Amino acid sequence: SADLSLATCPQQREYLEQLVSQRGNIAIVPCGTDTDMFGSMAKAIARQKAEVPEDTFNILYVGRFARRQGIETLLEAIGKPSLHRLRNIRLTLVSNGSRNNQIERDRIEKMVWDLGLDNITVFVEGVNRQELATHYAAADICVVPSYYNSSGMVAIESMASGTPVIAANVGGLKYAVENQQTGLLFPAGNVTLLA
Repeated sequence: SADLSLATCPQQREYLEQLVSQRGNIAIVPCGTDTDMFGSMAKAIARQKAEVPEDTFNILYVGRFARRQGIETLLEAIGKPSLHRLRNIRLTLVSNGSRNNQIERDRIEKMVWDLGLDNITVFVEGVNRQELATHYAAADICVVPSYYNSSGMVAIESMASGTPVIAANVGGLKYAVENQQTGLLFPAGNVTLLA
C-alpha cells in the first residue's frame, strides 16, 4: 500500500519483490556516507589513536560477529601460511553490532586461537561513529567477506576514508565496489582467492 519503497541495490529490490509484493513501486537509492566524518582524519594520526605501529600492515574487518558476515573466510585466508608467516601484520576486528551475541563472539575468538592468529588479532567492540572513522583511517586495507550484504555500507565508509577495499561479490557490495577500479571483488567464501 506504500506509494514508494526504497532499496539500496538491485538485489534488495528483488528481495522486496519476492518476499513482500510485486505490486509496489520500488526505487533504488544507493547508500552514501558522511564524508566529513569518514575521510577527514590523516592516516598517521589515526594509527596513533588506534595504537597501530607505523611498520605494521593493518587489515581491518568491520561488522557483526555473525555467520552471514563471512568472517570465517577472512580468518582462514589470513591463517594460510603464505600470509600468516608475514611479519608485521595485524588483524583488527571491529564489531559494530550489539554485545549481546556472546556465542558468536566466542566462536570467532576460538577460531582465531585455533588458527594461531591470536598474536596478530585485536578485537575492538562498542565503538561510536568517530572511533569507527579512526579505525578505517588507520587501516591499510578493509576486507568485507560477507555471504550476504544488502548495502555495502562498510565498503563505502572505507573507501570514503581512503582505505582500499577487498569485498565479496554479493549484494550491495558488487554495486558499491567496481572490481579493479575502486577495489577488488572475490567470490564469497573463496578462501584461496581472498588470500
